[in-house]
Amino acid sequence: MSSEKKFEEVKRIFGFDPQSLIGKEIEKYEIDHYVAHGTMGVLFHATRKDVGDEAACKIIPQNRLQPGWENELVKLVKLTDIPQVVQYKAHCAEFVENKPQACILYQFVKGVNLREYERD
Repeated sequence: MSSEKKFEEVKRIFGFDPQSLIGKEIEKYEIDHYVAHGTMGVLFHATRKDVGDEAACKIIPQNRLQPGWENELVKLVKLTDIPQVVQYKAHCAEFVENKPQACILYQFVKGVNLREYERD
C-alpha cells in the first residue's frame, strides 16, 4: 500500500492526518516520520534532538483507550530490567487536530515489524 493510501486510512480510522504530526515535539522528542498503525493507534519514530535518543511514539485516540490503560504503563515500568521488553520513556496527553490523544514513548526497536515477520 502506498504512503498516501496509508495516510488516508489513518485519517479515516483515527480522525487525523499523520503527516500533521511530523516536526511536533512531545515530551522533548520531535516526531520524525510515520512508521505504522494498528487497531489501537498510530506509531511514529521520534528523536530527542539534544541527546540523539530515538523513541517509538504511539498516538492513541482517547476514545480508543480502555479503562485502566495507565496500569499497563505501571507494569511496563516494573519490567525495566528485562532486556526482551521495550523500555518505557514517558507518556502524556496531547491534542492532535483538536482531538485528545494519549501519547506513549517507548524504546525504538529497529527491524521489521511483527506483521511482516509473521508473513515470512
